[in-house]
Amino acid sequence: MISIELIRKNPNIVRASLLKRGENLTILEDIIKKDEEYRSVLKKLENLRHERNVASKAVAELKAKGEKFSKEVKKVNKINDEIKKLEGVTKSIKEEINEKLLWIPNIVHEDVPEEEDKVIKEWGEIPKFKFEPKGHYEILSKLGADFERASKVSGARFSYISDKLVILEMALARFAIDFMVKKGFKVFMTPHMVRSKAMYGTGHFPRGIEEAYKIEKEDLVLIGTSEVSLASYHSGEILQNLPLRYSGFTPCYRTEAGAHGRDTKGMFRTHQFHKIEQFIFCREEESWKEHELLRENVEEFYKVLGLPYRVVIVNSKDMGNAASKQYDLEVWFPSQNVYREVVSCSNTLDYQARRLNIKYMEKGKKKYVHTLNSTLVAIERTITAIAENYQTEDGHIKVPPTLVPYTGFGEI
Repeated sequence: MISIELIRKNPNIVRASLLKRGENLTILEDIIKKDEEYRSVLKKLENLRHERNVASKAVAELKAKGEKFSKEVKKVNKINDEIKKLEGVTKSIKEEINEKLLWIPNIVHEDVPEEEDKVIKEWGEIPKFKFEPKGHYEILSKLGADFERASKVSGARFSYISDKLVILEMALARFAIDFMVKKGFKVFMTPHMVRSKAMYGTGHFPRGIEEAYKIEKEDLVLIGTSEVSLASYHSGEILQNLPLRYSGFTPCYRTEAGAHGRDTKGMFRTHQFHKIEQFIFCREEESWKEHELLRENVEEFYKVLGLPYRVVIVNSKDMGNAASKQYDLEVWFPSQNVYREVVSCSNTLDYQARRLNIKYMEKGKKKYVHTLNSTLVAIERTITAIAENYQTEDGHIKVPPTLVPYTGFGEI
């Protein structure tokens, strides 16, 4: 959440950021007007409280002298009624401001491009095949993935996998967990469902509410990423021994409401998938260094898998609501002759911590922590990349060498 103090002191910073994201300024201007109204009413309230103190003191003095004080008591009662009324008004205005603040995205970092993603790095050799490379749907359909029966049972964007593909998925997950442990991250398996306040707290609600699956008649939402459950783990706490580096392994669920008609076949964009996430709580001055650490981890991981990739700084219009700056790592897909996003890596500054009320102590003062998140590996999506980049002419898949000790076989 953007602080109201920033809007009061530097509204043009917020205006410029919203415009860079392609947003209109209506909600911001509403907040500014409401905040002016709030402070005006608050000033009246403070004046009334002062009047009440003066009047109450007068009543006490008359009592001490044994004189009549009924007139003064009536005055105090009248002031109390007015105070009670204005307290209700200030509470209502403040709630309205806070609701509107939930719709304001994070301030865009100065490095973020406005129109198109900025490529900052490429790694690996693009594979050259002596045959026409197939897409992952065709490859996996013949090796243990059944998309047609999944569609019959669950609809589009689901899959059954079997046999060696299951082992490959487990191997990739276990390799990723071992990778995180070696990097010093504390590994979690978190709840798959959270209360709506966790979604609001991480900036996934109210924007993005259409992307989530909600449990009917329950205040529970299926997570689309363990970022939500990991960030909320310390809600309302004052943290010590920062930075705290966590990793979560969970299934994830997304409606893909914004991807209508895209990638409806196969395993690239599904309603249900498994993901291993990185998440960091740190001090304000550490957050940009930690952002680079997350990116370095991801790059090392995909280098070890031998998948050609590039890293981009995501443009301001496509960047996540909570992110101030976001890297995407995109892996090469031979059948499409294009790089496609498999990882998002974001610094949200204190945006989530303000919503979740997570702080740390510095020189005797409480400050909001900074939070950062990054995919390490989205399992199913990465398997589609492995299938395409390691495919053979006869329709099989070579297992990346680093995964062979986990699978026990070198080809599917």
